[in-house]
Amino acid sequence: MTNKKGDCPSLKIKILDLGCGFKKIGGAIGIDLSPKSGADIIWDLNQFPWPISDNEFGIVVCNHILEHLENVVKAMEEIHRICKSGGIIRIEIPHFSSCHAFRDITHRHYFGYESFDGLCGFEPWFYTKIKFKLRKRELVFWKLHRIDGIEFLANKFPIFYEKYFAFIFPARCLQFELEVIK
Repeated sequence: MTNKKGDCPSLKIKILDLGCGFKKIGGAIGIDLSPKSGADIIWDLNQFPWPISDNEFGIVVCNHILEHLENVVKAMEEIHRICKSGGIIRIEIPHFSSCHAFRDITHRHYFGYESFDGLCGFEPWFYTKIKFKLRKRELVFWKLHRIDGIEFLANKFPIFYEKYFAFIFPARCLQFELEVIK
């Protein structure tokens, strides 16, 4: 159970809801650009550094925010900076095949199954020195495609799915869980 300040008393874990909008996670500290949102901190996440101390949070939730930011690599560096070692980052973003990826004119980026591989050391990457451990990644579909088995097959063979079937059976979103390595 968490309190209003984003602390989890039994575990002493502080939670940040990045780009919380009007649906801030209960018990989390929210940061958002809009003063009309439920945010505790009003801040443009495209402005660096963010007004948060190093190693402050144990969990950062990025629910449909990264696609709006100008520089995703810089945002991930900030997330890495503000998280404790071993901190958990939960990300949900529209998949590139989703109609939701393109219908919002404020979306600047589109994501696929391997979008965070460089940050997790799966391939040589020279854009930043920060590292994460991939704990989970999943393609999420609308209910119809969960029933007919497309979701299962797409997650079993994600690269094959993205190459040949993504625009026939579009995914709704992607979910990632990363662990901060310091």
